[in-house]
Amino acid sequence: MIGSILALMVGGTVPTVTVRIEGDGFFRFAKDNQMFYGRVAQLSATPQGLMAKDGSLLVPRLVAPEGTTKLEVSMDGNITAVLANGSKHLGRFVIAIFETPPKFNHVGNYVTTDSRPTLTSPGEWIAGVIRTNGAANSAPIDTKTTEGSTTTTTPKTAGNNSASEKFVPGTTEIKVNLHSEITSEHILLGDIATIEGDPEVKEKLSVVDFGRAPIYGAKRGLTVLHVRANILAAKIDTRNIKIICPEGATVERKSQKVEPTAISDAVAKAIKVKFGFETQLQEKNRLTTLSVPDGEVTISVSQLNLNNTEISGMVDVLVDGKSAGTVRIGYDLPALSMVKRGDVVRLRLISNFATVEVNAKATTNGYLGQSITVETDNGTTHTGTLIGSGIVEVKL
Repeated sequence: MIGSILALMVGGTVPTVTVRIEGDGFFRFAKDNQMFYGRVAQLSATPQGLMAKDGSLLVPRLVAPEGTTKLEVSMDGNITAVLANGSKHLGRFVIAIFETPPKFNHVGNYVTTDSRPTLTSPGEWIAGVIRTNGAANSAPIDTKTTEGSTTTTTPKTAGNNSASEKFVPGTTEIKVNLHSEITSEHILLGDIATIEGDPEVKEKLSVVDFGRAPIYGAKRGLTVLHVRANILAAKIDTRNIKIICPEGATVERKSQKVEPTAISDAVAKAIKVKFGFETQLQEKNRLTTLSVPDGEVTISVSQLNLNNTEISGMVDVLVDGKSAGTVRIGYDLPALSMVKRGDVVRLRLISNFATVEVNAKATTNGYLGQSITVETDNGTTHTGTLIGSGIVEVKL
């Protein structure tokens, strides 16, 4: 438990504690079947639960046992009832935070909204911590907002006759881009936002690390809460930092597309080079568009293998000479099915000195890539490999 803060009894025998949130979170209160939100309250221990001055009950409902003499509240939201013969832990505050600025309606010292909050605990993420010093139950909540952000002002505090604005002229302002493309492995705040203000703070903010960039082709969403949480994680005070983040803001790695047709064309060329024939390729497994880094793309085809009416192999996509992805490919070659016994083929005889082609007749059956035997018109027989449509190759 973060350091305990004691609140002495106020108003006779009714234990009372005044609390406020230092952060972006809200307390929740219920009254007349309606939910109210506030950042400061004077809570009294009643048989119905911890109750604010206006009769609304803190949510979730926490009931102090009879005989409670005072209440203890820690910065991380734990509430303890102190009794004459000991103490009892009542529970912990549950804090509401809003990822996008909701439309608030003011009701007395509290606000209502139709928007649904995210629930968390004090001290976690950017919800804030619980304070008791200087809190005042009569302080209203100022819900002025900047479009696309959760900019708010802090409540009035005791001894202060005017609202203390969270953001004042001269503070640092962060404007997150609607869409950002980055080239680095990690997301830095300076790459996704415009930062204006104090040069020293600006320099620190520009290198706030948001973690690894998304994979190529993927996008990562950004909100005010994400930005503020990462700034706090970098141990930078956000009280004088204004954050503006448009709805739907995203960041992605700068990339380019390699279409399936580009891969098929490269495979067809490799087939012609290795086997000496051209053909229409039909994908056995559907290829998808690849997202790769910016740069010069080279497609390298290797391990080509012919098996009956199929061809398989590996495709390496290189960007500026570095591997950006590997794909195993498989194609059907229906136009190059089999040669049957008696079919007329073209016999290609290859020696160290010359290449000769003559007509011949197949004496055995064979599929593309297989060995078959043929007989020439002068009666000589040869065993070679069917390398293309009606082409048998023999290396002498």
